[in-house]
Amino acid sequence: MTRPAHTGQDTPRDLDAYLAFRELVERAAPRRQLGLLDVKRAVLAVRDGLALEAAADPYSAQLTFRLAVSPGTAQLRVVQVGRMDQGDGLDASQLVEGFASPELSAPVQLELEGVASTRRAVTHWSAKSRSRMFRTVPTLDFSEWTDGTLGMVTLTLPGWWEIVTPTGARLKYLLERLRLRFRHAGIAWVGLWKLEFQRRGAPHVHALMRFPALVGGVAFEDWLSRTWADVVLDSLSERDAFAYIDMGEYDRHVAAGTGIDYSGTRFSDPRRIATYFLGHSAKTTDGKEYQHVVPAIWRAQDAGPGRFWGYWGLRPGVVELDVPKEDYVQLRRVLRHVHRARAARHAEQAARYGLAIRRHPLRSLGASGGGLSGGTVVVNDGVQLARDLARFLELRRPWVIPSGVGPDGRRVLARLH
Repeated sequence: MTRPAHTGQDTPRDLDAYLAFRELVERAAPRRQLGLLDVKRAVLAVRDGLALEAAADPYSAQLTFRLAVSPGTAQLRVVQVGRMDQGDGLDASQLVEGFASPELSAPVQLELEGVASTRRAVTHWSAKSRSRMFRTVPTLDFSEWTDGTLGMVTLTLPGWWEIVTPTGARLKYLLERLRLRFRHAGIAWVGLWKLEFQRRGAPHVHALMRFPALVGGVAFEDWLSRTWADVVLDSLSERDAFAYIDMGEYDRHVAAGTGIDYSGTRFSDPRRIATYFLGHSAKTTDGKEYQHVVPAIWRAQDAGPGRFWGYWGLRPGVVELDVPKEDYVQLRRVLRHVHRARAARHAEQAARYGLAIRRHPLRSLGASGGGLSGGTVVVNDGVQLARDLARFLELRRPWVIPSGVGPDGRRVLARLH
């Protein structure tokens, strides 16, 4: 069908002022992000500081102690020998001069929670999926994600949303059509996304993406509004499409179907990104939990929402390293102190500014759960934390004075050490 002309009375955009605004946004947001290569180098430094041999221990002989580092996390875990390991990271023994072999560099897509089951209806976003989101997002490699301006894109549906998207699969189909429009326009379809619902029940998607200032000489915001409205219009039958246009739904969707929130420094590191998404996903007392409740029309069998969150074009940047039990115990103590220090600082800020204390759904590194239980610490800079751990292990190693050094040399070396 012929594409309708937008009849809204929008004020023409001043492109010069718009480009100046985008330049200011670019300067405010840092572009350098930690990546897999940074993690590899930091883990190699940790490996150099490990004990050469592990003490004989019949109990630990059946266990493998493992440290996993990513751009925003440090994790300790115990793997039982002989069991299938479900880890998704790179093993440090497979690194050669800081680089992984080609077959290990292929993108990895995690299986996420929230998939609709044919046995029971999905009525809300599960706590397990929220926990996995907070654990997964800080592990992603954002280092190559540099083209364009970083911002939060919001895609909403029109008043006819029950006709346009009667099932969750239909919404994912519309997103796939939008991805093809992005590719045709030369825009990378890379980012994080999260599904929510409005009070009226209509689904909408938040996507953290990078995008250009102009698309074919048109401001990206204007191009996105029209493109998303066209994608929705094309999904209707010809009869419904004419009625959709005649009732003014198309024009209203062009005017209010999209929104962009520029990030500034809120997404400057993995922890801030994960915390921002967690803030949208946490069960709060401000009446916004309805955003995670599935509407009745999507609770029918095979009509569920599918995944509530995910990522496009990104891959985990996790590197794993087997460590001796002695070093594992020491690293566990250090990470426990890091975890408690962050918790104490957050509690102090909450008391000072009257904020609510949110417990992150992660395994604790505390004393409970057994003397060898592991856990995860989410930090702003996982690479720097790994370097600090390497320095800690280096200082713990026994210091041996080389043979042939006289008394004067021994005193000098002692001062240097």
